Amino acid sequence: EVYMQLKPGESVVLKTFAHDDVVVPEWMYSRDSGKEFRITNGWSLEFMESEPAIRGVFGIDSLMSWTEIGEERAKRNTGTARYRVKFTINKVPGREYLLNLGDVRESARVYVNGREVGTLFAVPFTTRIGRYLNNGENLLEIDVTNLPANRISDYDRRGVQWRIFNDINVVDVNYQQTLYDKWETLPSGLPGPVTVKEVLLTHDPSDSVVYLGNGFQP
Repeated sequence: EVYMQLKPGESVVLKTFAHDDVVVPEWMYSRDSGKEFRITNGWSLEFMESEPAIRGVFGIDSLMSWTEIGEERAKRNTGTARYRVKFTINKVPGREYLLNLGDVRESARVYVNGREVGTLFAVPFTTRIGRYLNNGENLLEIDVTNLPANRISDYDRRGVQWRIFNDINVVDVNYQQTLYDKWETLPSGLPGPVTVKEVLLTHDPSDSVVYLGNGFQP
């Protein structure tokens, strides 16, 4: 038997077998080492895709919604922006490291040292990054894609005809035609905070188990 600890919003696929001669890695648990740090400063932001287009690199230093970077178009765009930062870590052999993105609006693709780790689209926005880390300096890049809500509300405020569907209607909860010009600007991007936690791997389920992210297998 194995024990799992699921956080709110999380789901896993657990594969079982009808016979006992299957060779699989031993199930792993993790124990909190008490070491965690927050990546607070040195961030930059660059839009990889955006409508309307937004050029240049923004030295935001600390994390924030991209609607707060002082660029008017960022308050009414839909697109993907890359948050980039370098950080240093003393990597301990045999330990795993968990990256937690905090508040994400709305999905994030994670890269560590140029290697793709995975895409996170629901809470908890946590993933393992131990195998991608260097002992010393590391580059973290997070491509965040927002919802189209800010772009839609901007279209309706300016009278832009975006409802060009042939076979569906855009209606409210009462099935009445509606405008979205009164919508307030929604946060977009990565408000964070972003943290990295060191954990110890163990085969003993009686140890204090913490969430490992992306399953418990090594």
